[in-house]
Amino acid sequence: MKRNFVYDRWADAFIVVCKHGGGLKLDAAQAADIREGLAVLQNAACVFSPYIRGRGGSTIAAKMQSELRAALQKCGYSGGRRAVEAALNLFFLIIKKNEVHRLGKLCQVIDSRIKELSGVLDVIVESTGEPDAAFLETLKVRLTTDGGASDVEFTCRRKSELLGGCRIIIGSERIDFSVAGYLAEMQKTLAKSA
Repeated sequence: MKRNFVYDRWADAFIVVCKHGGGLKLDAAQAADIREGLAVLQNAACVFSPYIRGRGGSTIAAKMQSELRAALQKCGYSGGRRAVEAALNLFFLIIKKNEVHRLGKLCQVIDSRIKELSGVLDVIVESTGEPDAAFLETLKVRLTTDGGASDVEFTCRRKSELLGGCRIIIGSERIDFSVAGYLAEMQKTLAKSA
């Protein structure tokens, strides 16, 4: 019986190995080191995944390990960086377990966990046009001072169907200041009173 692949567990295990134990809280330096390891994992996945997709196992993993380490040495990497070594070991383990197809999503989960554990807040701002820089800065200040985030990263998306205003998405929380949202609320209110 094949067990489910639990992305959060793999991500948390990778983070703990990178920082050599000590729980899951990250400071800025630890987050930067783990991001370096994550970059190696993402690059290895991009370069090697097409060649090994569907052909996992110990033999392929051993071959990839020697090839990847040789390529890294040619680029000047001599070893010793904990997060990079953890990324390489995770990559080879994923190959052994024939789970290479999961690497893309795993990298996204690791990145989200790094942000979460280091207090960085991912905020999506949807609007009909480019959001005003002053608005984003005000929102960032409010979220760091009142919300307790150490930093805020914005992703801006254009959504013409909003008709104006904006919608802010933080995790599973959605705050709708759009014209379309206002009209939808008005429609609900009128439907209830009718």
